[in-house]
Amino acid sequence: YLFPRFFFLSNEELLEILSQIREPRAVQPHLKKCFEGIDSLEFLEDSSIASMLSFHGEKIQFHEPLALEGSIENWLNLVEISMKIALKEVINNAISSFSEEYRTQWLPK
Repeated sequence: YLFPRFFFLSNEELLEILSQIREPRAVQPHLKKCFEGIDSLEFLEDSSIASMLSFHGEKIQFHEPLALEGSIENWLNLVEISMKIALKEVINNAISSFSEEYRTQWLPK
């Protein structure tokens, strides 16, 4: 499958990513162009991806670590799907806890 967000990269950046197929961390410098708001991904020792981090230091854990199997396009698509699931979960939790807590307690979370 083609990863549509590759269209935001220059030819040189795309070649650099595709040539580093054995080193998933090489994608890190290019994430900002593929995913708005993601500064980096947190890799575990087994090279799976556990969470995403924003420019502001916010960390959102994926529901389960993503195994980096197959092509780069494949696992970047999985990152996108997991990102949507994780953000939906965080937003739903925020909405449900908003009515249960005072605003001053809820906001810092």
